[in-house]
Amino acid sequence: MLLLTLHHNCTFALQVAACWSESSRTSVAVKVIKNQPAYYHQARVEVGVLQLLNSRCDAGDTHHIVRMHDFFLFRKHLCLVFEQLDVNLFELLKRHSFRGLSLNLLRLFLRQVCRAGGGRAGSGESAGLSGCSTG
Repeated sequence: MLLLTLHHNCTFALQVAACWSESSRTSVAVKVIKNQPAYYHQARVEVGVLQLLNSRCDAGDTHHIVRMHDFFLFRKHLCLVFEQLDVNLFELLKRHSFRGLSLNLLRLFLRQVCRAGGGRAGSGESAGLSGCSTG
């Protein structure tokens, strides 16, 4: 894997890096989790949830759930490999000068979250998720 750029610090991550995957010949995002037990265990929960969502609840990639391609340990840091996306919610709000988002855009986001998590707007197999982080 070839490092292209470092993005930002996250709550549970040391860094998020844009990388080039030699094996898949695509750009990926690698989230490097701090080498601390609490962060590691939280990230393992994230891995489990994403594996469930990606394989059982959205195997056809129709509900706009981020794709986790892989995870691995590097120098005792847990690293999660994701599809390369555009901006996160914080960056989107920042681009809008923290004035908020339109009601239509919020409806779109919430509809996607409900479908992915098996909520009222969902279709297909339910993930049975509630009270989970969306960020």
